[in-house]
Amino acid sequence: MELTLNGVKTLLSYSDIGVGDHCIVYLHGLGSDRNDFLPACSYPGFAGFRLLVMDLPGHGLSSYPTGISLTVDDLAQALHEFVTTLRLKKIHLVGHSLGGAIALRYAAQFATNLVSFTNIEGNLVSEDCGILSREIRN
Repeated sequence: MELTLNGVKTLLSYSDIGVGDHCIVYLHGLGSDRNDFLPACSYPGFAGFRLLVMDLPGHGLSSYPTGISLTVDDLAQALHEFVTTLRLKKIHLVGHSLGGAIALRYAAQFATNLVSFTNIEGNLVSEDCGILSREIRN
């Protein structure tokens, strides 16, 4: 999917699995990619849900726009554009580390279609989304 981030076009890679009125959108942490969440998509309890797993800009197969730096608010705006483009209505956000901070900012700014938010590892500000959180998890 092509998105515009701070006026620069970039490609966002994602997997779209299953069908249903309710969508679970997974957001990975810094240094990760959508592959971290793909095993959860095979859980039988998620039958009837549409599961979306994206690579954040500069991660996995997504490009990073050249010449700019992106903030957590910019990434929340990118998530909003992603949700709007796919016309998602009933969203359950699951964010890990940096993904949790992005999901929280999305919820604060664009929460009209948000049903639930699950934060994994408790990082709610961008300063907590570094390599240290990955070291603690290991």
